[in-house]
Amino acid sequence: MLHAVDALETGLSFYVDARKPLPEPSVRPDLLTVRPSVLEGVKLAIYREICCCDN
Repeated sequence: MLHAVDALETGLSFYVDARKPLPEPSVRPDLLTVRPSVLEGVKLAIYREICCCDN
């Protein structure tokens, strides 16, 4: 879990770099939750709003 946030943010950056839609978060109540940092979350929210990837 030490590097989970970094891994998540790096993985999501590949979607942004490729201008692809971000995947929807999954809900698994039996597992721990990993969330991006607040700053990264804001960046991703802005990307979702302005992204021209309505595939």
